Amino acid sequence: MKRITLTLSLLLFTLGVTTSCQDVTEVTEVYTTPARSILYNVAANSWTPYGGNSGYTTSLNVPEITGSFNEYGGILVYIAFGTAAPFEALPKTLDGISYNFTTFTGSIELDFQTVSGGAMTRPGFLQAKVVLVDAEQIALLKAKGVDLKNYNAVMSTVKPIERSISVKVN
Repeated sequence: MKRITLTLSLLLFTLGVTTSCQDVTEVTEVYTTPARSILYNVAANSWTPYGGNSGYTTSLNVPEITGSFNEYGGILVYIAFGTAAPFEALPKTLDGISYNFTTFTGSIELDFQTVSGGAMTRPGFLQAKVVLVDAEQIALLKAKGVDLKNYNAVMSTVKPIERSISVKVN
C-alpha cells in the first residue's frame, strides 16, 4: 500500500512539475502593406501632340496593373518637373494646363492639355511616380485620415511594419 501511495505521489509530482513548465517563444511578424511605388523618367521626346498642339500625351508601361487591379485597386500618380522638384498629385490644373491620367491594363496614359484649347509647348523632362495600393488598403488609409494627394503621407503610411510578439507555449 505504501508503495502504491509513494508511486502515485511521485507520478503526480512529476506530472505537476512537467506541466507547470512553459516555453516562451519569440515570434516576429512582418506586415507589408501591399503597395508599391514606381518611378519613371519621362523624356521630352516621348510626348505626342494632338489637337493642333493643344495637348500632349505619353504612355507609361506598368505591367503590374492587371485587369483586376485596374478595376479594383488604387492607382495614384504624381509628377515632378525635374529631379529636385516636389511631386504633385494628379489630376491637377496649373497655369492654364490640365494634367490628367487614364489607367489601362498594363499602362497609364499621361495627358496634358490647355484649358483654353490653345496651343501649348511640348512638356519637358519630368518624373512620374505611380503608387499602386490594394483596394482594401485605400479604405484603411482614408479611415486613418491620410491625404491621398500627398505622396509623402501615403508612402510613410504604407511602409513595412515589424513587431515582435511573445507567445507562451504550454
